Amino acid sequence: MKSENRFLAEWEPQTAVLLVWPHEGSDWANMLDRITATYLEIARAISRSQRLIILASDASLQAQLESLLADFHNIRVVIQPTNDTWIRDYGPLCVDIDNCITHLNFRFDAWGGKYDAMLDDAVSQALEEQHLFSCGMRQVPLVLEGGAIETDGDGTLMATRGSVICEKRNRGMDQFRIEETLSRLLGIRHFLWLDFDGLHGDDTDGHIDTVVRFANPETLLYATCSPQHPDHAKLRQLESQVLALRMPDGKPYRTLPLPCPGLHQDADGRILPASYANFLITNKQVLQPVYAQKNDAKVMDIMRELFPGREVVAIDSRALIAQNGSIHCATMQTACPLHGS
Repeated sequence: MKSENRFLAEWEPQTAVLLVWPHEGSDWANMLDRITATYLEIARAISRSQRLIILASDASLQAQLESLLADFHNIRVVIQPTNDTWIRDYGPLCVDIDNCITHLNFRFDAWGGKYDAMLDDAVSQALEEQHLFSCGMRQVPLVLEGGAIETDGDGTLMATRGSVICEKRNRGMDQFRIEETLSRLLGIRHFLWLDFDGLHGDDTDGHIDTVVRFANPETLLYATCSPQHPDHAKLRQLESQVLALRMPDGKPYRTLPLPCPGLHQDADGRILPASYANFLITNKQVLQPVYAQKNDAKVMDIMRELFPGREVVAIDSRALIAQNGSIHCATMQTACPLHGS
């Protein structure tokens, strides 16, 4: 009998969330105090209601964190060297195979070879070898980042073409071959492709988790910005594509625009990719990025309405976008059973 694979939706039951702590060998070196405060806020929120596994780059940082987080609950700190902290893109993906959770380890090449990624690409396999999880892991030669794909948990996958069907990532693989591979591995039967090359400051070639997200199988949330923002024209074009998307039965999705998160720039004037769409869904919470804007309150109201059974927690993400990501980029949930739990 042919096995059936199903890529799990983020709102399904989780056993833990993975978080990589910023360290001196990462791009956070010049702002460690500021970003550490943000990570403490994230860790405090998640660990209130579920298990959090933190990856520390070495034994020294592990000891510092165990002291710093001594009053926190539901946290385990493990040693794992990394290049960067965006574990959404190199952490394992969860697939249900015949009612058994399995991790898939896709290759990671730092968004088409933009940066050094040797350590990050080895993380998922290293975690498997540390026996943190009691499920198996399958190695997949395809390059694919977790932030590049969204699913409804029922066979639909949404992504931008430029971040998945990418010659720099998977040479010689066209859309047909990519779809064939993802159908087999993730159980995808319905593809929603969008053409979008990313917000200003985004170096992922347009990851879907910065602009369009599933809130549930029938509802899509999408990013917008004001007419004065440099991304206004391309987000209007994206909006027209989102409104044209259809569910597998041909019905339109319920589509809700997220308000503008404002224009954010670093000290050199570089535009940063602030997005309200980069939220994280956990078992009992939604961690919502906010940016000290008037629209923060509006987006919190939207999320409370959409996730009535979860606590919506605002996380100031202005430090995170300094390195081009936000909350979803910095975290990865798993449904795999943990050893010893």
